[in-house]
Amino acid sequence: MGHFVIISSGGGNSYVGQIAKRHNDPAHPQHFITVIPHLPLYSPSTHKYIGSPTLLPRAVTHLTCKTVSELVKTNYVAVVHIKDIIGLAFVFLADSVTDFMYHIQGMRNAYLIRFKYCQVLDSLKLLNSTTFHSFPDIHPTHMQFWCECYGRSIFGCIDYMRQEMWRVLCRYGQSQGLFPKHTISLFLPTIFTQYLCYAFQSSGIQPQECVASEPQRRVESTLLYKMVSISYKYLYFSLDTEEKLSVFAGIIGSMSVFGVRKRIPNKRQNSESIMRYNDLVNVVEKIDLYISSSRVKLRLFASRHQVGQPCTHVRLLNEIGNPEAREEVAVDGVVTRSNILRINSSFDYNGNVYRVVKEMPDGRILCKSVWGTLKGNESWFDKLDVIRMVKEKRG
Repeated sequence: MGHFVIISSGGGNSYVGQIAKRHNDPAHPQHFITVIPHLPLYSPSTHKYIGSPTLLPRAVTHLTCKTVSELVKTNYVAVVHIKDIIGLAFVFLADSVTDFMYHIQGMRNAYLIRFKYCQVLDSLKLLNSTTFHSFPDIHPTHMQFWCECYGRSIFGCIDYMRQEMWRVLCRYGQSQGLFPKHTISLFLPTIFTQYLCYAFQSSGIQPQECVASEPQRRVESTLLYKMVSISYKYLYFSLDTEEKLSVFAGIIGSMSVFGVRKRIPNKRQNSESIMRYNDLVNVVEKIDLYISSSRVKLRLFASRHQVGQPCTHVRLLNEIGNPEAREEVAVDGVVTRSNILRINSSFDYNGNVYRVVKEMPDGRILCKSVWGTLKGNESWFDKLDVIRMVKEKRG
C-alpha cells in the first residue's frame, strides 16, 4: 500500500495511481485493488477532475525538471485489476527534485507533484513533506529504520548504479585517451535485477544466456591461500544501438550516459562547474550488460568529445546547448580564454615537460621545464607551436 504504479487504461494509454487498499470484492478479493489517480496537471483531459480551473500554476522550469511531467492528486478513487498494472512509478515533490535530493532527469517513469485537488475548496492545495510521501513507510514504528519498501529499494539501486557510472565517466585524467572503457561490478538485490530484466524485455530487448568465470580467493586449513575459478550464469544484454541506449537511459536517467572530465567540485561548499569551451565530455557509445540474480556488471565503452568542436551525437548536442566562453583576461600577458591558450598549460618537448609561464608582446611564450633533464630551466617558444604541442598532449 502507498506505492505509485502505472496503470493501463486501454488503447495504449496509461495513468499513475497510488495503491490505497485491496478492493472488497467477495468474488475476487485478491484480483482487484483501489487506487487514487494522479493525472497530468497540464493535460486538458485532467481539468474536469480538478474543477475545470481557468488558471493553472506556472510550470516548473528548473534544470533538474526538464522532460519530467507534473502530476496532480485527484479526489477520486478507481478500482483496477492487478493485471492492468504495467510498471512502477516514482513521484516526488518538486522541491525535493529542485534541491538536488532526487535525480530523475530523463527517467520515463518519474514524475513531479506539487498540488492536490481539494473538492471542498474547489481549488488546488499545496503539498509538503508532511502531507505527501514518495515511498510508504512499511514499518513506521519499527526500531530498525533501514526497513525499506519495494519502491525505495528500486530507486536506491538506480541511484547507486548512476553514481558508479559517473565515477567512471567523470574521471579527469588524460590517460583515458579518446575511447575510455571500464567495467563496473555491482552487488544488488534480486528485486532490482528482476526489475531491470523486465524493463528491457518489455521494451523488446531480449537477452542471451551466458556463463562467465571469475576468480575468488580461498584460505583453507594450514593457511593455504589460493585462487579458484567460479562460474556464474548471466543474462547478457548488448546495448549497442541508439535505440537500446535510449531504453537504458529511460530506466536510470538520460544524464547517466554522460560524464564531464573535470575535477569534482568542492563537496563541502556544494559548488558547481559550468561547461565551457575546450572542456572534455565522455559519451557512452555501447554497454555490455550482464545481469544475474544478485550481481550486475556493466562494460562501458565511451568516446571523448571536446566542447566547441563539431559533434555528431544528437543527445549530447541537446544537452550542451551554448557553453560559456572564458573571458579574455590577461594574466602576466597571456590571454586565458580556453580556446586560445591557458596559463600553466603543459606540453612535451624533447623528452621534457614544459609549462606555460607568460607571453611577451612579440608573441613569444616563456615556458618552464617541470620534468626531465632540463627541469627548472626556462625557454622561449613560438605561440602557434605551443598551442599545437598542448593539443597533441591532450590527445
